[in-house]
Amino acid sequence: MKTDRYDLIVRFLDGEASEEEKKELLNWIKQKKNNIRIFCEVKDIWDVTNRSENKKGKAEEAWNKFEKYVNPKQEKASHLQILKQDRKFILRIITKYAAAVIILIGISLAAINIFKAKEPVFTVTRIPLGEKGQIQLFDGTKVWLNSGSEVKFSSDFGKKERVVYLEGEALFEVTKGKSAPFIVNTSDISVKVYGTIFNVKSYPEDDIIETILVEGSLGIRKTKDNLDKELKIAPNQKLTYIKSNNELRVSHVDVNVYTAWKNNELIFNDENFENVIKSLERWYNVKVIYDISDFIDVRLTAKFINQENLVDVMEVIKITSRFNCRVSDNGVIITKI
Repeated sequence: MKTDRYDLIVRFLDGEASEEEKKELLNWIKQKKNNIRIFCEVKDIWDVTNRSENKKGKAEEAWNKFEKYVNPKQEKASHLQILKQDRKFILRIITKYAAAVIILIGISLAAINIFKAKEPVFTVTRIPLGEKGQIQLFDGTKVWLNSGSEVKFSSDFGKKERVVYLEGEALFEVTKGKSAPFIVNTSDISVKVYGTIFNVKSYPEDDIIETILVEGSLGIRKTKDNLDKELKIAPNQKLTYIKSNNELRVSHVDVNVYTAWKNNELIFNDENFENVIKSLERWYNVKVIYDISDFIDVRLTAKFINQENLVDVMEVIKITSRFNCRVSDNGVIITKI
């Protein structure tokens, strides 16, 4: 692989690489330790381009910011020198495969750690509030990330286990036929994958962690105790872990309600008011001020499928929940009627 290595990496990340190309990329990565670092570097750029909505003209500006932040004054012999030599080439690929590139400081930190740290190196993808994103892991597994979510995995991914760490909400479509087990670790539970499609919701500020199985089979265990005990769930089941009392509950659900966010749909099925507000805050990246005691018994059933703006959504909710609402640039204020 010469300069076309970048093109092949991007084709793989976009899910367009053939089986032969995947093998070629894997063999190239195994040749030198530095190659996995190059792969991670290009992937960091690709992650950001796939959730940006700015114009193509930002590509050159973004690269300059990235290069200025990551390159030390005294350049060392590293893969960044290779990237710098092929700057025009990689910019052409970025512009071809994405609307734009905005290199964020948080993403660049992962690249800096590559120089300082020994193996393993972690790749981190963060999705800001009000946005959603999608990544593809090296084994071909697809991951959709909801607003305010983060997923990370090590450069050891796939050697013995395929382990990812999640904070927030993600829908996983795991590649079949892999000998290495696939495991999703959250703050309080670990999910071992025996199937393929499932949703995990684990925001640090929430008292519950939800795991919904769409297809296949999952084994779930607590990380703080009962490490030898694994609870399995079947398709159309939800496992809820309650942090405050260390309790696990299994129930049958309509999985479409819990995975609709991937298709930019918001569905609430007899949901309590507090959870509805949390979802809206993350979805629209807005702060909602209200007295929770006024809505303790309020539950909501609603479906929003056309990416309605926040004002329209609040108007619909007002019909059934009876409250006054004021929406401004600073947030939303709700008062009980």
